[in-house]
Amino acid sequence: MNRLLLSSNEVISRAISFSLIGILVVSIISFFICNIVMMLSYPEIFSYVEWIWLIPAIILVWINMRVGKNLIVNNVCHISPNVVGFLFCNMSFITVLLTYDTKPSSDWQFVWNAANEMVNGTFTDGLERGAYMHEIPYQLGFAFVESLVIRLFGSSYWIFKLFNLLLMNFITWSTYHFSLRKASLDVARFAYVSSCMFLCYIMTVGQFTNHQLGFVLLYLSLWLFEKNMFLTCCCAGISAACLNFVRPMGIMIVASVLFYTIYILLNDLNKRKAIWNFIGFYLCYYLFLLLFDLLLLGMNYTDDYVSRSTRNMYHKISYTTYDSKIDGRIADYNYDYDAYNKAYKEELVDMVINHPKEIAVNVTNKMIRYLGMLDYLFEMTYDHDETVWKKYPIKAFYSIQWFQYVIFLTIALYGFIEYRKSNRIDLYQIFFVGNTFVYFFVEAFSSYRFVNYFYILFLVGFGMNELYKKRFRGLGDVFEIIHLKL
Repeated sequence: MNRLLLSSNEVISRAISFSLIGILVVSIISFFICNIVMMLSYPEIFSYVEWIWLIPAIILVWINMRVGKNLIVNNVCHISPNVVGFLFCNMSFITVLLTYDTKPSSDWQFVWNAANEMVNGTFTDGLERGAYMHEIPYQLGFAFVESLVIRLFGSSYWIFKLFNLLLMNFITWSTYHFSLRKASLDVARFAYVSSCMFLCYIMTVGQFTNHQLGFVLLYLSLWLFEKNMFLTCCCAGISAACLNFVRPMGIMIVASVLFYTIYILLNDLNKRKAIWNFIGFYLCYYLFLLLFDLLLLGMNYTDDYVSRSTRNMYHKISYTTYDSKIDGRIADYNYDYDAYNKAYKEELVDMVINHPKEIAVNVTNKMIRYLGMLDYLFEMTYDHDETVWKKYPIKAFYSIQWFQYVIFLTIALYGFIEYRKSNRIDLYQIFFVGNTFVYFFVEAFSSYRFVNYFYILFLVGFGMNELYKKRFRGLGDVFEIIHLKL
């Protein structure tokens, strides 16, 4: 029996490791596929000329490694924010200044409008059939959070940019904190500097979305549960419920925690504590979801339990799987959501049975874009110029960001290959793999990678440290000897 459990445990470990390596490899390949497609089909956005921005990207990564190396050589203090935090603060603040006239657009504009209406007592969209907040009720939680900030500081988007700057600095500190716990101080220094100089992060400062706040709650959930105490696991459940309130990702935390609990039990059946930890986690998660639902119902912002709403229940699946003939046609069904969902389900079943090849092609294309495309969350910042991403200097920032991303992926791949030699799988790896695979079935845009960057940057830090120890430190010694002889 024990041999069977150990065998099952080893299979799970290898499956997670293989999947994570596969994701990184496919991401790198997807970058080149997207690059070629963009040059051939969309030269106005990205042409072969844009490859010149590879040079600044390489220089940026080189500076990244030099700063990290100097922190190690000079044995700079544990908490790096006072030492290298200025890198992120200054670069982010410059970004805020460059985008001083930014306003939320697309979905974030609906959220912003709803938040202001909540403050003014005029919000009714959550109750009106056909309105954005009625059809997509899971955005109500984030709008409610924005309304709280507006009540405190007024309806100025500058406040949200500054708030976002604080959140992003917390995210970079989280990278440092996590790397310190999982690896070493040297790895933490490299990971922290990488996070400080990561353009995909820096370019999001001007746009307050549920990605940043959602990640903070996600990290707290995973960190608290992994502390392996009943009370912290209960707090992790509360944090996961808060995450679901601002961004519907709570189910991913629950699934990851459940899988991790099974993994622990397979590793050692005597760890009954893991079962109680999961029960405490889930009960707190469910209770606080209910409380949030009752809050929104009590304030008359909705007429349904948001966390269990069945409006547009197939929208996220159908929309990204094939070219739906029903999507966005709720008015054709007289806003009868039951009839609308029934038609969506029938179309989905028909496609799965009769057009599996078409689905496979579309899902493959979607995942290639999700894993390898440039991160265009910044595009949601502007509503006064829809072509801003085609113009310089924003176009250059996009290109440099894209090249930096693929360089980081390559270093992260090397870092994980080294990391897994002496470390077992953990909750963060499980979430990273599970969160990536779920996008095979739901809507996927490159901006949704935001929550995965954290673990990639940790692996970048680990990879840079290994390169420093095995490569650059050795080369440094050679140069030093040559210098002394000269």
